[in-house]
Amino acid sequence: MIRIVPSCLLAVALAAAPLAAQPPLQDLHGNTNTNPRASTGVMSPEVALPPLVRFTAKPSAGRWLAVLPLAPGSRVSLLPVRDGDRELAIVGAQPGSTLVCVGGQNAATLCQKVLFRHGFPAPVDGPVAGVRVTGRLLQGSAPAPGVQVRVLPHPLPGDQLVTVPFARDDKGLVTTVTTDEEGRFVVPLLAPGGYRLELRSPGSWAGQGAPFKVADPRKMGQAAAGSDAPTLDLGALNVQQKGS
Repeated sequence: MIRIVPSCLLAVALAAAPLAAQPPLQDLHGNTNTNPRASTGVMSPEVALPPLVRFTAKPSAGRWLAVLPLAPGSRVSLLPVRDGDRELAIVGAQPGSTLVCVGGQNAATLCQKVLFRHGFPAPVDGPVAGVRVTGRLLQGSAPAPGVQVRVLPHPLPGDQLVTVPFARDDKGLVTTVTTDEEGRFVVPLLAPGGYRLELRSPGSWAGQGAPFKVADPRKMGQAAAGSDAPTLDLGALNVQQKGS
């Protein structure tokens, strides 16, 4: 399970932890490091800090961070962020490429692929100004009500199927909107980038929409926060029914 703690607290915990015997370390060129505490760019496992994130954007209301591992079978973790946090340690996260999404109130979630390394802060941005995305789902000429709509990055950042979280609530991440009786849906806010819709009618069928792009809201001639955000209307989308 991944936990999040301020990085300053980790130094105290690590100083009190017993040191276990470790095999010799090697750098990227295969050279053995006989002094693991020396400044060689390779950290000794017994003193290695967990992966870190460093926020590059100013604090925003209700900011949160989600870690979406790209390895199949890995769990998604939702982590709260305090207003004063600038750098955080992701306890339990493994080194390697992962998707980090940063969201907040009345803002679009920004998902970015980062490389986690022990003790090295990965810069992350977000949340950002976004665009509201709307559309209407049809089956033939009839509306398609009750369809669950999720948004996937396009292209996918890895082999794992990941869904862009729009917000968080008391139950966790909000990743789904549902079409109304007329088949209409509204995705609250999306950051600039490429996406694809994933569609599912519970117990009936599933499908995907065509890829689409969200432009920078600052170039759309409208304000880009909350109810004044610009809108991208995808129009009427005829869904292709697949097997359940």
